[in-house]
Amino acid sequence: MKTMFYFAISIFLFANVSAFSAGPALRRPSALNVATKSKAPVFDEVCDTTGVTLKRFMTEVALLNPELQELTTLFGAVDTACKAITNLVKRSQLPSSETLGYEGNINIQGEDQKKLDVITNDLLKRALRFTGKLGVLASEEEDAPVDIAGPSKEVIIDESDRYVAVFDPLDGSSNVDAGIPTGTIIGIYEHDESCDIDAECEGDDCAEQEARCLANTLQPGDNLVAAAYCLYSSSTFLVLTLGSGTYGFTLDENLGEFVLSHPNIKIPDTSSIMSFNEANTHMWDEPLKDVVTNWKQGTGKSGEQFSSRYIGSM
Repeated sequence: MKTMFYFAISIFLFANVSAFSAGPALRRPSALNVATKSKAPVFDEVCDTTGVTLKRFMTEVALLNPELQELTTLFGAVDTACKAITNLVKRSQLPSSETLGYEGNINIQGEDQKKLDVITNDLLKRALRFTGKLGVLASEEEDAPVDIAGPSKEVIIDESDRYVAVFDPLDGSSNVDAGIPTGTIIGIYEHDESCDIDAECEGDDCAEQEARCLANTLQPGDNLVAAAYCLYSSSTFLVLTLGSGTYGFTLDENLGEFVLSHPNIKIPDTSSIMSFNEANTHMWDEPLKDVVTNWKQGTGKSGEQFSSRYIGSM
């Protein structure tokens, strides 16, 4: 599931990448309909102005697209959570840090949970849960969506709310001690309005109703309404898409705000860098092996000799 989650988020982000530099002052991209069921959101020149804060950006988006107004609250929570997590990551290797070491539990992927995993998971859950905009909330660190308000571990389902959030609070946490970038990955879906929980059901009586609602977290990637990741590295970056274009923000620590640094990002048409986990070469089929070999030697169709850049997280 983890692989499919990353794949869905990546496809949604990159399917909506549209330009490294600012495009026209007003855009109504038709390509959005491939990625979401809703109409393409409208952006104006404010959304292409570098230095604009994330709060100002989302306010402008909400003014132009009233149907996305609730996403402003959600991304406000993401903004706050990413700022808190980047501080935790920076301090995680100090001898006095409470985030050092392992928690002693195994997550749903069979991985040893670090204390940092658990702390960032709780932090992001709280930030998102209490926006009041989510019907279901699911984390890569949990076996199932759980209530964070108390020890009862109740499933978080509120049929009055509009969105479903799925996330990995800290991808690559095992690399923190090596100073390698880590990140938070978030996907937002529409909440299925057919989700209906009987307020008076108890125990197993609720299981079928809850299962139907929790299926909201297993939607295909092309149902995503929005997606984002925060990257904790030389700077702290927040990259998001609302279904039309992809926008990159950088944390200005002097201001304490994410500011737009990469408006309307676009994947370059050409490149001389490839990125593969070559430890898996033995599992590749022969045509793929031949292509990569040709890229390395400069004997491929383009005649370009590729260099390699790979990192095992974000």
